[in-house]
Amino acid sequence: MRKKQINKNLNLAFIFVFFVVCLIIISFIARFVFLIKESRFDSTHSFIAAFVSKNGIELVNFSPQNNSLYILDVGKTEKVENISQNLSIPLNGIVYTDKNNFSNKNISGELLKSSFPFGDRLSGMTRLDALRLFLFLKSVPSTSVYDRVLGSNPSDGLLSSYITLTFLNPTVSKENESIQVINGTDTYGLGTRLANLITNIGGNVILVTTAVNNSNNSKITYSGKSSYTVKMLSDYLGIPAVNTGRRGIADVIITVGEDLAHTNKF
Repeated sequence: MRKKQINKNLNLAFIFVFFVVCLIIISFIARFVFLIKESRFDSTHSFIAAFVSKNGIELVNFSPQNNSLYILDVGKTEKVENISQNLSIPLNGIVYTDKNNFSNKNISGELLKSSFPFGDRLSGMTRLDALRLFLFLKSVPSTSVYDRVLGSNPSDGLLSSYITLTFLNPTVSKENESIQVINGTDTYGLGTRLANLITNIGGNVILVTTAVNNSNNSKITYSGKSSYTVKMLSDYLGIPAVNTGRRGIADVIITVGEDLAHTNKF
């Protein structure tokens, strides 16, 4: 009788352990699926990350299209929260490092550290992104790493040149879709700010206008097939892209509404 009771208890213990193991496995699978869903680097198109250290900020454009790495050291002249707005570039993610003297030689190691499931080193990107960027970096030859230092108080011409050379997105440039930006807010210059960001990555902005009536919600409209340019801008700005089936003045029309009036994305 006692032996039967022991066997019964063992069976219950095994069942309990089995369910715990299953829950752990399901949790890992769910976490992995979430990471895949939230991942932003597709290993095919450009990804811009800021590496923030005690001695400043380095902006890195990982460019699979060219199998190249473009780096712009902006030092301590910028706050990372204002980078996209001040430099008119689409910042995709941030890596916080503990290095006192960060350089391009540290990028690979910092990405690998950030891919481990501990610590809080990332913003706007996942650990899977960090791992993918690390693996991509391993394929980039040293001759395809372009490192520039912005320095303090650069001239407008130098700043514009460095931004164009560093952050050009080859796919956006190749698609060359004509883009119209409409400012549907009372915030002066908001449309021009977005247009500058799009131009800096190789976009073809042909017109910037102000709407007659303000719009509460921002949107992107286009006709024909959805392009990478449309998807990239929709994802970055966090606004829907709608196929209207009717071509307007431009291939793509972006209306900036009040929901983006106070954004720091551009």
